Amino acid sequence: MPHVLTRDFGTLAYEPPAELYFPRGLPGFDDQNRFVLMEREQQAPIVFLQSLTTPALCFRAVSVWAIDPEYQVGIVADDLDTVGLDHQPQPADGFLCLAILAAKDGEPFTANLLAPVIVNRQTGVSLQAIRADARYSHCHPVLTAGTSPDAEDTPCL
Repeated sequence: MPHVLTRDFGTLAYEPPAELYFPRGLPGFDDQNRFVLMEREQQAPIVFLQSLTTPALCFRAVSVWAIDPEYQVGIVADDLDTVGLDHQPQPADGFLCLAILAAKDGEPFTANLLAPVIVNRQTGVSLQAIRADARYSHCHPVLTAGTSPDAEDTPCL
């Protein structure tokens, strides 16, 4: 079983299907193209995108539908081709659509619904798909159960 060294979680074993490949890297992190998707039961529904090459690089993320159950995916054809999904307005099952979470010190999380991370669950090929429209925000407020989560309660960026 492969292992990954992380800043926040120490050395962790992971199953190979959890490895994600970003052929274009991530915006602002173009040289980072290998991540592992980590789920920690005590922090669900938050998941972690941990770089396999940079221990200090880890992103919090959550399903876009956990934030907005009516979320409409808007992936352009080129992005669908990159991750190997069908050309449909709402791709079929077999993919994840994750919003990266961010927070300034001591402030509540916001979610990037404008540019979700799309993951082909069968192949692990992934990308951050920047929408062509402005239907959603890159800093959508996130509230859970009537409270706002504190960035200090959850590790990573």
